[in-house]
Amino acid sequence: MKHTIFIFLFCVFALNGFAQTSDKYLQKDATNANTLSITNTTINLNEPSFIGSIGAIEDVLDPDQIVVFPNPANDVLHVDLPGAAQLEIRNSLGIILLQQAGITGRNTFNVSALPNGYYFLYVISNGQTVVRRFLVAHK
Repeated sequence: MKHTIFIFLFCVFALNGFAQTSDKYLQKDATNANTLSITNTTINLNEPSFIGSIGAIEDVLDPDQIVVFPNPANDVLHVDLPGAAQLEIRNSLGIILLQQAGITGRNTFNVSALPNGYYFLYVISNGQTVVRRFLVAHK
């Protein structure tokens, strides 16, 4: 899983009248040495302050980290997953032949009972779906 982090954060910490600031975002008030203006917001440099919001960390299903092998498969199909997911194996008509939830890491599936042909592996996690096509070709 990739972790996409959405953070909007602005923090000013003032201790004993000292603040590390960026002139790009802060303007010192010419009339009062103890205040800074931030887009119509005033901060007292004599007190620690926090302004802003922090968004949630969201797991994103990364298709490049899902590995399916061998392809074509004869007896077993290996699936490497970066995080927990639900797996479904479907035939070419979309009928679910196998469904497992809460799996992670390397998984091995016995495909020896499946007839030769193309199948689809659905990897579902956090409302996202990645589909991989694989071939079963018995020798």
